[in-house]
Amino acid sequence: MYSTRTTKTASGATAVQIVKYERRKRIVVKHIGSAHTTDELLALKQTAFNWIEKESHQPPLFPLQKSAQNLIPIDKCQYLGFRYNFIYEIFSKIFHLFCLDGINRFLLDLILIRIVQPASKLESLELLSEFFGKTYKRTDLYRSIPTLVALKDIVEEKFVTFAKKHLDFDFSIVFYDVTTLYFESFKEDKEEFRKPGFSKDNKTNQPQIVIGLIVTKEGFPVSYDVFAGNTFEGKTFIPTITKFKNTYGIKNLTIVADAAMISYPNVQSLIANNLSYIVGGRLASLKQKEIEEINQKLSSKEENLKKLKEKDGLSTRIETDRGTLICDFSFKRYMKDKREMDKQITKAKKLLKENGGVKRTKFITRAHG
Repeated sequence: MYSTRTTKTASGATAVQIVKYERRKRIVVKHIGSAHTTDELLALKQTAFNWIEKESHQPPLFPLQKSAQNLIPIDKCQYLGFRYNFIYEIFSKIFHLFCLDGINRFLLDLILIRIVQPASKLESLELLSEFFGKTYKRTDLYRSIPTLVALKDIVEEKFVTFAKKHLDFDFSIVFYDVTTLYFESFKEDKEEFRKPGFSKDNKTNQPQIVIGLIVTKEGFPVSYDVFAGNTFEGKTFIPTITKFKNTYGIKNLTIVADAAMISYPNVQSLIANNLSYIVGGRLASLKQKEIEEINQKLSSKEENLKKLKEKDGLSTRIETDRGTLICDFSFKRYMKDKREMDKQITKAKKLLKENGGVKRTKFITRAHG
């Protein structure tokens, strides 16, 4: 006659065993498992009773509580692993918010895994299978890449629609900048995009591509374009902006960019395309006459620190060959620059007095002889 037995283990769990008695000795026939909770204990006991019933062909006289009848016996289960379903569902809802559901599930899965854990294309396929149970073959990847490129305009249109609906985007002002994406390879394309160039990742010895990105004032992306890795970022500016303007029939558009984008030819192109722009300018690139005009309007050598402090935040406008330049006066920045300038002047005077060598010293050069 078989019976069940429970006993405490060294770890504090409750072990469930099937035992029988022969000649006043207890023999453990089968160890079912160890439980840490009440539900686990009921499940293990149910498994033990099922085994006894199968071996002895006799049902238990006192069946388990009703709650245990709904439990699946552990010996009937197979461990298949785990899935990160929550994060997959969240990103799927975000894709739905952008109306991307019907474009290409494979592309969305590649985007999702790129966000979760950036990796190569082939490793991304393995991660999709491991994390989410989404299985794709290598042939699926290679066959899909050409078709994914064709989805650029469709995806861009959906993002613009989202920005208009949820972010009050009206095309009046956008921000533009570039970045570079490098490849883990030292082999460049002969005629394609992957070329060595100025790398923002300090990967100058590896081929790369240049991405020109347009975003709204909230930083939400609405358009991009791809250029060869050896393209100067200033040359990406006009093609990307004019293409965006023409695609959506924009009449009035103001672009905010950094100073590297605004060369004199770019300014002429902006004017020709009826585009306004705002960029951060560099005083060092101004003409001497323009610097003197700014200094005259915002400050003066004869004014003391008290009067200069009162001018903190004062602004002025001057006309240049690149457009209207707006300058403001910062007393804090003035004091910082003045300290640095005084240090260099003191150092230069000391070098002249001691007739010493000149090493990395600003504002002074020494003629031969």
